[in-house]
Amino acid sequence: MIHDILTINTSKKYNVTIGNDILKDTGTTLSDISKTGKAIIVCDSSVTDLYAQKIKYSLENKGFAVFIYAIKAEEKSKNFYETERLIRFLLSIGTTREDIIIALGGGICSDLAGFAASIYMRGIDYAIVPTTTLSAVDACIGGKTAINFDNIKNAVGSFHQPVSVIIDCECFKSLSNKQFSQGIAEAVKCGIIANETIIEMLKQGINADNCAPLVKKCLEVKKYFIEKDEYDNGIRTKLNLGHTVAHALEKLSKGKIPHGDAVSIGLNMTINAALSAGLCNKNFAERIKKILLQYSLPVKTDYSSEQIINQVFYDKKRTDGGILITLPKGLANTQTVKMTKEELYKLLSSACRD
Repeated sequence: MIHDILTINTSKKYNVTIGNDILKDTGTTLSDISKTGKAIIVCDSSVTDLYAQKIKYSLENKGFAVFIYAIKAEEKSKNFYETERLIRFLLSIGTTREDIIIALGGGICSDLAGFAASIYMRGIDYAIVPTTTLSAVDACIGGKTAINFDNIKNAVGSFHQPVSVIIDCECFKSLSNKQFSQGIAEAVKCGIIANETIIEMLKQGINADNCAPLVKKCLEVKKYFIEKDEYDNGIRTKLNLGHTVAHALEKLSKGKIPHGDAVSIGLNMTINAALSAGLCNKNFAERIKKILLQYSLPVKTDYSSEQIINQVFYDKKRTDGGILITLPKGLANTQTVKMTKEELYKLLSSACRD
């Protein structure tokens, strides 16, 4: 089977395998890098029947003892209670540091499973098998794991790189148009910050049948930033374009606005803010908005700038002197600035009016 391999050179080096119909090779891929002890598949309950059994069979053929642990892939599942439940399960089956966790599903699965893997016995291996476009183009690499706390998104977490990522684009054929478009918002972000080719690919039309090259392009963008700034202390903050507003919208809506939709709105608002500040031109703003609308992504919100600002200052990018926000000046041209609450309010107020 033809596939691409992308190597991520962080503190722990690992490969991302991208292809079609490659889930059946999971056992072979992981047996090359992990001892064939226990393999715990932490999966989205909605994909257990679709994919977990296929992966289980592949792993067992390579000598792994396989266990399946299903969770509800909802933002509210990312909490200490669910983390404790998973850790108790790991203890109950005698999981050791020589075993491996496999996150099967979207970003919620990899966040929770990755966080548990990072703290269980001071850290055990985990692999990621994304079944959503959102996870495939973004969340599956970089090592960020997190749970929510006190109604603050990703307030508690760690950096824990996976040992392998396996992206089977056949999985995306089971997604609805709405689910598929969630990853498009993150792809647009990648195009804005680093690669105009991504924007052109999206303009031509991307679907589950032809998305593998787009997935690779997006991960190449993220690879560049995480290899230069693994722990998110500098240039990696550019990957947060649109996310300051997005996380505020997710919190305000209590998770009813999905992440991709929130990122789409955040991108459009941030671009409008940059336009109002004279940082980018109208042609750029209209070009990006058109791409978002092409995939039926929202670009506006009913929440006011006051409501958004009040949530923004709980964001992880907040510092003592304000909050870091990335603003686009054009394609592959952004700048990250620190703003006070008053400055950001003024900037976003102008964006809300546009």
